[in-house]
Amino acid sequence: GHDRPVPMNATVKAVLLNLRETSQSEFLFPSPRKNGSRITYIRKSFNTALAEAGIKNFRFHDLRHTFGTRAADGGVEMTAIAEVMGHADIRTTRRYSHATDQGRRRAVEAVERNSTTPAARCRGLAMAAPFVDS
Repeated sequence: GHDRPVPMNATVKAVLLNLRETSQSEFLFPSPRKNGSRITYIRKSFNTALAEAGIKNFRFHDLRHTFGTRAADGGVEMTAIAEVMGHADIRTTRRYSHATDQGRRRAVEAVERNSTTPAARCRGLAMAAPFVDS
């Protein structure tokens, strides 16, 4: 990988500013073991935090998957998600952004909102639904 800027939302900014203001260290994430140094291996600290919180069966990589899924579910364009996640190939991004129930429901509701007649709404839904013959 390579370094790239990633925008932060207001919540992340507030948390980081608070950490900086309350820290006794020059580092934002100081080492809990080695005074005057920083955390250099984030996964070890991440795994320690999971253990202390009692969280099991969760990997560091799951954070990326959750971001991709939630961003796609929120209607963010695939190209924007790929850029933030650092994917050169959009197919990589699509693996992270499978549709959730909520996302599928919004897609169906969008057809209704963007259709001008009841017949057009039904046609839009019929095109999306699989045909089942009894």
